[in-house]
Amino acid sequence: MYRLLIVEDEKWEREGLRDFLDWRSLGIEVVGCACNGIEGLTLSEQTHPDIILTDIRMPKMDGLKMSKKIRSFLPNAKIIILSGYNDFEYSKQTFEFRAFDYVLKPVDKNSIQEVVLRAISALDSERSIESERATLKSKLMDYFSENKNSLLLKILEGNELEFAPEGFPIRLSDPKAKIVIAVLTMNSTSFISSRLITDRFEAIMKERGMAFSLTKHFKEAVLCLEAPYTQEELSDKLHELAACLKAELNVDSIISVGEAVSGFSEAAASYSQAREAYSFRFLAQYRDILFYNEVKEKNYMNLDFARPIVIRSHDIINKLMAATQKNQREEWGLLLDSLLTSLREISPLSKLMLSKFFNQAMLIINPAAFNENSESFKVYILDKGRFEEQISKMDTIDQTKDYLMDFLEAISANTMNKSSNADAEVTQRVIKIIEERYSEELDLKCISQVIHLTPYYIGSIFKKNTGKTFNQYLCDYRIDRAKEILQTGKVNVSRLSEAVGIKNTSYFCSLFKNRFGISPGDYKEIMKGGH
Repeated sequence: MYRLLIVEDEKWEREGLRDFLDWRSLGIEVVGCACNGIEGLTLSEQTHPDIILTDIRMPKMDGLKMSKKIRSFLPNAKIIILSGYNDFEYSKQTFEFRAFDYVLKPVDKNSIQEVVLRAISALDSERSIESERATLKSKLMDYFSENKNSLLLKILEGNELEFAPEGFPIRLSDPKAKIVIAVLTMNSTSFISSRLITDRFEAIMKERGMAFSLTKHFKEAVLCLEAPYTQEELSDKLHELAACLKAELNVDSIISVGEAVSGFSEAAASYSQAREAYSFRFLAQYRDILFYNEVKEKNYMNLDFARPIVIRSHDIINKLMAATQKNQREEWGLLLDSLLTSLREISPLSKLMLSKFFNQAMLIINPAAFNENSESFKVYILDKGRFEEQISKMDTIDQTKDYLMDFLEAISANTMNKSSNADAEVTQRVIKIIEERYSEELDLKCISQVIHLTPYYIGSIFKKNTGKTFNQYLCDYRIDRAKEILQTGKVNVSRLSEAVGIKNTSYFCSLFKNRFGISPGDYKEIMKGGH
């Protein structure tokens, strides 16, 4: 129902307009009658009418002045002017406040009803449009709320949204405040829901943590923070977040941070810097905070501090190359620990130093040691870009060490002529360990701890001599042992898989059937029958 206000100084005309039509049948409620412009303005402020019928000439305040004032707070009200024939020129001023229409006095029922019906039609149309706008806005806000993660990343990667509600995706408590973008790299053996991580982030960062977006692989999270605190305070908060994720969700993390920027419009630059700092995680330990301003090389100009560390790193690299040529594997681990510790002290120069490490390794390769079967490895080992790419993919300093150990193993394999007897001895030692420990959890890393060779080297030698990968050989041996045990009839089939080191019973049954064509249970029954 629409609200109608009548403003007329003549009492009989005012009451006549009120009783002229059956307003309720038209869907209209008369909310007031005023005798002058001041009273009409007051009632308009109180009742917020949708339609106003007003005379022009009235005492205290005429209809034109009143209408102009009403338009300032009721911009969509339909104001219908009642004027005498002699006031026609005067009523032209109604264009200034967009009067809906005017009706000549004396007013007749048909003319006033026609104008009011048109006003109602206009109001219906406006309400319909407003309702549609509200619905679309609600749906749009729901869309942005549901897709905030992907949209935030899209903006930070330098893309512009075609449309967005005001203030998306974050609102600053202080429009002049600076913000900073951080990338949190997570390591977890189990799936952690985004809701759990987001809850912890919001609880720790409170009002300063404005947005939190997980990438599609749930391995990284992007933090958008209001940053009025110092770097030390920010570091403390981020360390608190990392410690909380570890304690409550068993999630290890490394956080890289861009520089503070002025407003969200520059957030993409901070995100790019955070990604650059992220590329130095190969020297990081879990719960480290990598600030861009600490790893960018152009700011690392303290040569008096860096020079002795660079010299020390060169010396370690030379010792590593000598130990590699002499196949002194027992020295590699300690030397790599020393090298990586030194590089953490001069992280802006670390990639340059590892590039020198690669160049030194290339100098000791014996090209004659390559054979026709190692051509693909030759391409890999001689590709400096590939080496640097792999280093940048390491998530922690421990992964980097393991990778460099395998790299040295590959270099060592091509700096001398390996005797077939030595390779065969390694293979036999591995087979013996399998035979003794097949019922335990066993992999190349466990083997390497026993015979003090890297997993990469053991795996390559083992396949070369047996024609099978370590996992294939171990699996086949376990199934063969299961067959032997079934022949004795002493072990229940349901417990057999665990007895041979395969935890998943259904997977064990599948392997057994693939190998022998029948299930373990059927095989046991056959053995019972004496077949």
